[in-house]
Amino acid sequence: MRLLHATLRQVRLHQQLELQFDPRFTLLGGPNEAGKSTVVEALHKVLFLKASATGRAVDEMRSRLHSGLPEVELSFEAAGARWELRKRFSGASGTCQLSSDAGLALRGAAAEEQLARLLGVDGPIEGRRHSQLPLRWAHLWVRQGEAGTNLLGSPSEAYDVEQLVQQLQQRGAAAAALES
Repeated sequence: MRLLHATLRQVRLHQQLELQFDPRFTLLGGPNEAGKSTVVEALHKVLFLKASATGRAVDEMRSRLHSGLPEVELSFEAAGARWELRKRFSGASGTCQLSSDAGLALRGAAAEEQLARLLGVDGPIEGRRHSQLPLRWAHLWVRQGEAGTNLLGSPSEAYDVEQLVQQLQQRGAAAAALES
């Protein structure tokens, strides 16, 4: 999977933020409280959290500065196609739309299920299970205050190392780096 473009609307301090991802390397920088962690969390949640989620996971996304519900759009490449994902996090009336450049257009549960297949996970995380979010692709996200945490040294129930190794092996990546 390769991220191409993201738009955040009404997500914490961001009324509207547009991001273009470089094909090789993208670095987010800025002073404290500029919204860098907000961007990373919004990307993580648009990929793994159900649009109809409620509770803390969605409350953490809401803007206290701008009216409206949190919404994230993400363009990415996966499974040989370009995809457009749009989620509006608003509880039971939350919406999810997923379309591909090949003409596939899905909404609601069908879109969430297809996204999960593209990501290689069982399904989206519901709001009451938001504590599972850090376990989804946690190896790609370094959260604020956790840079020194050794996820590979954590108990297996805290982080699924075997699933990470399996996914890397299936995609042809070298898992040997994990062992060292």
